[in-house]
Amino acid sequence: MTYASGSTTVKENSRVDEEQCKFGVSSPIKLNASSVVIEIFLNLVNVSIPTLTKIELVQGIKLLDLMNELDCSTKLIGLVTSEITKQIDKEGPWNVLVYASKIDNIKLAKEALINMGDINFLQVNKTKSEDEDKKIDTLRFWDRMKLLSDHW
Repeated sequence: MTYASGSTTVKENSRVDEEQCKFGVSSPIKLNASSVVIEIFLNLVNVSIPTLTKIELVQGIKLLDLMNELDCSTKLIGLVTSEITKQIDKEGPWNVLVYASKIDNIKLAKEALINMGDINFLQVNKTKSEDEDKKIDTLRFWDRMKLLSDHW
């Protein structure tokens, strides 16, 4: 897999005609991602057999955002999604469920719900520190439900 087969947006934006090469003119692709996420992305799309080392949930989510923005192949998106699912227990299934609703990723949402279980779906974490005031698991159930995408 190369840029061409990994992302149609990158493929279309990386075409440079002969005139542009002569004068060194090309337009940059503007990406809304950190250099770390862009590096992970480029390493994925620039090899014939993409692999993904362990990444943090936040990086994985930002990587998925970038991949959706750049119209990446379902194979690559599946690879990142499966790595994110490994992080669900650590980062909290409600966080992943809310994110999955925003990108309309049913597979990721199902994984979050499976890892959440019946009890954690309804339970409110009553022990919170200063850092956890904005954590999803400290919110009441209906307040959490309001965080899900409207069409869910």
